[in-house]
Amino acid sequence: MALLANQDYVFFPKAQVLENRLAKMSDACFLGTKRYIFIVPKRSIQSFLVATKITHYNGKQDPAEGLTELLATDALTVDQLEQQLTEQLSGDKETRIFPLDQAEVFTMKAGFWGQTKLKMPGDKLKQITIRGKGNKAVAIEFYKERL
Repeated sequence: MALLANQDYVFFPKAQVLENRLAKMSDACFLGTKRYIFIVPKRSIQSFLVATKITHYNGKQDPAEGLTELLATDALTVDQLEQQLTEQLSGDKETRIFPLDQAEVFTMKAGFWGQTKLKMPGDKLKQITIRGKGNKAVAIEFYKERL
């Protein structure tokens, strides 16, 4: 049986992540389960270097497309999803995997200026803006027991 969106996971193909106060911004996909949030970067921009890094995921140029295909896999379980994303994202020097049980800070706010804030031990605060009308409210509803 396939995973159910907004019940087993939430997936938002358009998000922006402010990596730190030094103006590193990433366009990313936000994929969350009840235990984890995964940030799959599409493109990172570092203002000091004026460099852009494009990320491919699951063999696709657009990570959102690769994640959509993964989520459509019939036999996929939440545990398998978490394991696969953990394996694929663990080599990145930036924190992309957020086990919510370990988070020092985890807040979500809706509205025009609403953001998700995440801070893991030993890491800087990440500010994530989920794009799309109503998506922040969907994420807040999904994580309401943790907030």
